[in-house]
Amino acid sequence: MLFPENESQRLKVLNQYQILDTPPEEIFDELAQLAANLCETPIALISLVDAEREWFKSKIGVTISEVPRSISFGQYTILQSQILIIPDALQDERFAINPLVTSNHYFRFYAGVPLITSSGFALGSLCVIDFVPRNLSVKEQVALQQLARQLIRYLELHRQKVIDDSQRSFNLLFSKNPNPMWVYNQNNLQFLDVNEAAVVHYGYSREEFLQMRKTDICPPEDVPILLKYLEQNYPNLHFAGQWRHRRKDGQIIDVEIVTDTINYGNYNARLVNIRDLTEHKRIERTLQETEARFRVISEAIPVPFIISRVSDGLILYANPELFKTFRFSP
Repeated sequence: MLFPENESQRLKVLNQYQILDTPPEEIFDELAQLAANLCETPIALISLVDAEREWFKSKIGVTISEVPRSISFGQYTILQSQILIIPDALQDERFAINPLVTSNHYFRFYAGVPLITSSGFALGSLCVIDFVPRNLSVKEQVALQQLARQLIRYLELHRQKVIDDSQRSFNLLFSKNPNPMWVYNQNNLQFLDVNEAAVVHYGYSREEFLQMRKTDICPPEDVPILLKYLEQNYPNLHFAGQWRHRRKDGQIIDVEIVTDTINYGNYNARLVNIRDLTEHKRIERTLQETEARFRVISEAIPVPFIISRVSDGLILYANPELFKTFRFSP
C-alpha cells in the first residue's frame, strides 16, 4: 500500500471528523449524483481512505460500501494535490492487474479529486468512474474540482458541529459533576479550569485556583513524590492513584484521582476526577482499631470462645483458649 508522509497525523485528523461508517446523507448523495451527471459517468463515489480500506460515504452506480486499501484507486488520489486522471486503467501499470479492473467490475476510466482539508490533509476523494476508456474535458475537470471544494466545506462544517457538540457535552458533565474536577496543563501543572464542586470542596475560589499549580494543593512533604509519579506516568493516557490533598483551611484529606489526557484549547492537558476518601479512610481505621481491641479482649478470655455464622453454624473465629482446650489447630 501507498502512504502519505503524514499518514499517522492524517488518520488522526480523519477520525476527528467522526464520519466513517455513518449512514448515507442526502447532501453527499446529491453531490455524488451531480458529479456523475456533469461528467456523464455511470459511477461516482465520495470516499474516505482509512488505515486498511477505502470507504464510500456516498456511492452512485455501485453497491459495495468499501474496498481494501491495497487495491483502491483512492490510495493514489490522496497522494496528489490536484485531480488524478487515468484514461485507461488497463494501459496503466499501476492498475493493469488490479481486481477492480480485471474482474467483473471492469473499471477502465478513473478521475479523482483529493479532498484536502484546510490544514493540508487528504481525507479521501470525489471520483467518477467509467467502464470504457475516456477522458475529461477541461470544463468537466474544473466542475469536479469545484464540487470537491464544496465537499470539503461541508466536511469542515460537520467537523465543527462534532467539536461544538463534544464541547457542550464536556462542559455539562464537567460543570455539573458532583465530584471535584479540574483540568491542568501537563507541562507546567498550572490549573486551567475547575468545576463548582472543586471550589466548594477545597475552599478556594475559581480565580484562586487558576493562579495555582497542582503541587499547591499537596502537603509540602508529598510534592517530590507527586512530581516523580507524574514524570513516570507522563506518557500514559489514563492513570489513577490515591493521594493526600490540602484544603484552603489547612485540612488534609485523602482522595482517589482518575486522570485522562485531553486537548484543552491549545494546551496538552489532563482532566482529573477526584473522589474524597477521607470519611472512608476514617471508618476503615476505626474498624481496624475495633478489630484489634476485640482480638486483645477475646484472646484474654480464659474460657473457650467462638463466633459462628447463624445460617449454618460455620465457625468464623475461635480464641486461643479453644485451640488449647480441644487441641484443635487454627
